[in-house]
Amino acid sequence: MGKARDEHRIFMETLENECLVCGLTRPIINRYGPGFIVHLNKEHDLWEYIGLLFHLAQKEPLEFTGSEQYVIEQLEHHLYSFFPLSKTLSVQGADPKTQLQEVAVDLMNAIHSTQG
Repeated sequence: MGKARDEHRIFMETLENECLVCGLTRPIINRYGPGFIVHLNKEHDLWEYIGLLFHLAQKEPLEFTGSEQYVIEQLEHHLYSFFPLSKTLSVQGADPKTQLQEVAVDLMNAIHSTQG
């Protein structure tokens, strides 16, 4: 029972502190972007991505637009480059070196929290 509880705690911490679409953390988005909650609700709304996938699953392949066809082909080949991994428009103007340093600190903190 303890393992399941620990996994649930880690999952909840991830939901509270990381964008599931781009993977950027709360501190980086708060510092360089519009704020974590605004980011989740406006820039990378997970439900919009889920809605897109549902829409594509329901649509006839012959009716796909070029963009929809591209996404379907990517998914069929297990390629996810259409997801904005580690990217968001509001953070793109920030200093990359500073961002990289903050990502490294976040990773180190995550490693230490799992070892504790």
